[in-house]
Amino acid sequence: MFGFYRIASVCPTLKVADTEFNTDEIIRCGLLAKNEGAAVVVFPELCITGYTCSDLFHQELLLKKSFASLLKIAKAFDDSDMIVAVGLPLRMFGKLYNCAALLQRGKIIGITPKIHLPNQREFYEKRHFNSGRDLLSTNSAKIGGYVKAPLTYSFDGLGEVPITNFFMVNGSDEIRIGVELCEDLWTAAPPSGELALAGANVILNLSASDALVGKGDYRRNLVMNQSARCMAAYVYASAGVHESTTDMVFSGHLMIAENGSMLSERKNYSRKSEIVFADIDVQRLNAQRLS
Repeated sequence: MFGFYRIASVCPTLKVADTEFNTDEIIRCGLLAKNEGAAVVVFPELCITGYTCSDLFHQELLLKKSFASLLKIAKAFDDSDMIVAVGLPLRMFGKLYNCAALLQRGKIIGITPKIHLPNQREFYEKRHFNSGRDLLSTNSAKIGGYVKAPLTYSFDGLGEVPITNFFMVNGSDEIRIGVELCEDLWTAAPPSGELALAGANVILNLSASDALVGKGDYRRNLVMNQSARCMAAYVYASAGVHESTTDMVFSGHLMIAENGSMLSERKNYSRKSEIVFADIDVQRLNAQRLS
């Protein structure tokens, strides 16, 4: 399908802090998406460890195992051009960040740290993580698709990995990916707006948004409206029921919208892994922008 890209949004079953179990399920779901012809597959925020690990995020063993899991996931797709977006805690420059990692052909092609950390009511992310604003400020997207050379971080055995929220895919000018994480969308000025001005036409959001009365509809409107404002596809993958605690309930809300229209959605509190697909007409999005 010329000009079309199949996108998958996934909510895998999960065990909090059990990186081996979570990694195997992420790989299993990713292979299902690959077999369905997905070009991009998006998993929830902190899906390798679980979002609700709380102070376990400060445990050295969890951090080391989650990074080892990232490498295992990358290797599982080293024979594919499919882009896999997963979430995990990463320590860089002596600080801990809530990150999205984009993988392709067995490599980490980039790391996106979360900028806006919710720290009100049931959320207390600032207890564990630092904002990635300063890391991304050196390569903020510029109108016309030009970006400064991104800041990089050297991971053991991997060399320099770019820290960025803007991705040119295989050097193609047809599809350009912007990345933000959960709360970034809920702010007055989401990063995706600036990314769209720089040329991003597919926005990925790795999320762990909890469930409250009426919040699902509000979240759905946010995704649809942002896809319309950005004239882009917006892919949203949120944490599922296995993250639920005495404080929070998660529904596993999955959405794929295109320029204001919801193409695919699932929000059914499933206890099984769930995947939704949509075929994004990137050529149409680019033609609409051009006109």
